Amino acid sequence: MIAKTLSSLSILCLVAGCGGSTPEPKEPEPKKEAAASEEPTAPAEEEGAASKKKKEGAKDEEASDEPASKEKESAKPTHSPKEILTTEGMLFSFSFKESDVYQTAEKECAEKAGNNPQKKADCMTKAGASVEADSMIFKKETDGKWSWITAHRAGSKVTVLHKFEIEFGEETANSITLKPKGRDQGTKHMATPAKVVIDVNESGIVVTDPKLGKMVYVGKLGQVGDVGR
Repeated sequence: MIAKTLSSLSILCLVAGCGGSTPEPKEPEPKKEAAASEEPTAPAEEEGAASKKKKEGAKDEEASDEPASKEKESAKPTHSPKEILTTEGMLFSFSFKESDVYQTAEKECAEKAGNNPQKKADCMTKAGASVEADSMIFKKETDGKWSWITAHRAGSKVTVLHKFEIEFGEETANSITLKPKGRDQGTKHMATPAKVVIDVNESGIVVTDPKLGKMVYVGKLGQVGDVGR
């Protein structure tokens, strides 16, 4: 009976902690408020940096587009095609190097000359001189009508190859349509074309020849003289 009682007391002591001082209550764990309050700081800073970077990127993009837009604006002619063509005293001089015939001649002359530079140079000079229509003029006659003159110059001598009375037709920002009338009054008569479209820019004009391709003429003031009179 006593043994049984002692056994029961032993179990109770194990459960309740008999024979010792009452254990001190555990201190509550420190709250993590400070850490919690600091944690959002990093994402907020990252978000701010990302926003700043995005704005800077947008500015850089705008800055990079600015030169392109300025270049595009500068490419627009400041005068209409008709104004450029009919500028008083304007003569359009043929540019061999900028025209399609130059590319054709360069290929042919390279094949003929081989490794001889002088032979190639002579061949290119000859090819350039073979283009008769080296000048174009648009002239207002005394009766108010307009003429389109294609000429060849050799020193002080000017030969009018073709001369047509024209009317100005459809006009765009960079081109104008000519409507020739009547017969060719030049020295080398040709059939009167129904219409001719000329591309115009601030530096000159481009005429597309059915055989020779694009022919570039650069505008020069004060060189017309009495051509076509």
